[in-house]
Amino acid sequence: MNKKSLAWKFFDISTTPHMSKCKLCDSLVTRRGKSLKSYGTTAMVKHLRLKHSKEFELVGEKKVQSFPSISETSVASTTNTVQSNIIQALNKKKLWNIDDHGSIQIHKIIGKLITLDIEPFSIVEDTGFNELIKDAYPNYKLPCRTYFSQNVIPSMYDKLLEDIKIKVSATNYLSLTTDIWTADTAKIAFLSITGHWTDPTKFSQETAVLRVIHFPENHTGVHIKEYLQKGLESFKILLSKVHLIVTDNASNMKVVVKNSGMTSTPCFIHTLQLCIHDSILSQKTFKEILTLCRGIKIHFNHSPIAFAKIKSI
Repeated sequence: MNKKSLAWKFFDISTTPHMSKCKLCDSLVTRRGKSLKSYGTTAMVKHLRLKHSKEFELVGEKKVQSFPSISETSVASTTNTVQSNIIQALNKKKLWNIDDHGSIQIHKIIGKLITLDIEPFSIVEDTGFNELIKDAYPNYKLPCRTYFSQNVIPSMYDKLLEDIKIKVSATNYLSLTTDIWTADTAKIAFLSITGHWTDPTKFSQETAVLRVIHFPENHTGVHIKEYLQKGLESFKILLSKVHLIVTDNASNMKVVVKNSGMTSTPCFIHTLQLCIHDSILSQKTFKEILTLCRGIKIHFNHSPIAFAKIKSI
């Protein structure tokens, strides 16, 4: 039975079938209908308007005042929606602070791009790259190259270095590969140390470049050993933990291994290369053919007309 009508504030259900009892005058008023579904309050409302109009109107006014009108609710709802849309529009155009969580995540993405693809820091100043970032992340303000070189990349390096140190310390043994190489662009020599070990929890092979050290000294065995030890000490790697070290066949590397007391094995590829090189160049005929081929290559590299002709064949 629905008692939402205001009339029920003045009536109770009577024990007499199909009747209700007025609380103000004890009068019995019909509810009409022959079942609960067909009962109504029309007669009850009519009774209140005729006999108790003041009381009924007073309750009605309170009911109306307690709820806003449909128009008021609609206006308030529309206003809130408009305000919400304006705020959202402003937030979409608002640039994030450089230290915001969203900005930090994008810093890392760009930093990863620079490191993995060996991109110059100046990429953040390229017009096309700026347009890409602006379209992908409208709220992100791309920092200058100095911010990446002095903040983002060093932070990523420190975290990666710490992770590798934890992994190296957790393994019982590891092997090393080392070599000295010279950068063609700047003619600067570097000593690289790469570690190889097995993860004891996953039983999987792990490899990491532990150090790439600027090597300004003469490439003697004594100097190489000194820099190699510095690299191992930075990771707290004891010589007893090194299973073996792989080097090329150079005499200075052999001196390093001998003086350090580490077990070593020569690089197979380098050894094979020496065998092939020595066996081929020991033949006079092959040396003449090689010289002739180099002359042909130089000719076509320096003659656009000849290069175009051989390309058309």
